[in-house]
Amino acid sequence: MIPHPLVRKGLCGLVALVGLLLVWGLTPRLVNTSGVTPTHIWIDLFSTHSTFQGQLLPVGAEVAVYDPQGVKCGEFVVHTRGQYGLMPCYGDDPNTPEDEGAVPGDVLHFTINGYAARTSAITHNGVPVNPGVPIVWNQQGERWQVDLDVSLSTATPTPTPTPEPVWRFRGFTYEGVPGEPTTPLGDVILSLYGRKEGTPPPGTWVKTVVTGGDGFFNFYIIEPYIDDIMTLQVQPPEGMVAVSAWSEDGEVLSADRIQWVHPEPEVHLCQFFFVTPTPAPTSTPPP
Repeated sequence: MIPHPLVRKGLCGLVALVGLLLVWGLTPRLVNTSGVTPTHIWIDLFSTHSTFQGQLLPVGAEVAVYDPQGVKCGEFVVHTRGQYGLMPCYGDDPNTPEDEGAVPGDVLHFTINGYAARTSAITHNGVPVNPGVPIVWNQQGERWQVDLDVSLSTATPTPTPTPEPVWRFRGFTYEGVPGEPTTPLGDVILSLYGRKEGTPPPGTWVKTVVTGGDGFFNFYIIEPYIDDIMTLQVQPPEGMVAVSAWSEDGEVLSADRIQWVHPEPEVHLCQFFFVTPTPAPTSTPPP
């Protein structure tokens, strides 16, 4: 049993959580996260009126939430009729090769005891919303109130989701050179291209990202946006030049370009290094 992430912050966090739950009329409970991999990022989901087969959600029912790749990112065992939550839905940790959960923009899907559940959005961060809006994982700390319903007269058991292939080209950009102390470099622009074998490089533009303050970048690609050859091109920041590149499994074409041929649907790690050129000394003409 793994507690809700807020509980980890210690006694003060626990007291605050209990008070919040009492305001909502919910009873705090440790969350059963069987099959769920907790990470340091999550959103919260809850309901005060969900139903199963025409009755209020029974005690002991298992509510689960999945991302589009079929990864279970949250689970809760009901202890109060008609209610579930707070249920954390974890996000994918960009610093690990595994896919632990959702990423911003993912539409979430719910089950009750393994049956696909219809969703009815009530509030988003405390603000009433249209019941028909999709439940989207956007950013850390968001809170959705989502009522669920399963009618067994028309429902069929939800098969174990088949994970959707995901390609992740991720890494860091640094100021400095390999083998020496380096500094993470933010605001670096990187673009990913794809092309068929036999066609000229770099191919068709797929996506562009900008590194954060920690120098981290991550391209999250699913079909059909993957191609035979994928090329990652970096644009040196103004006043700097690319001096080196490293890739775990790709081919380094130049200090600012890395290429993968028929990449597997997994994490592909790489790094780029930049320096500010030292101006050449100006020669003094002879008298």
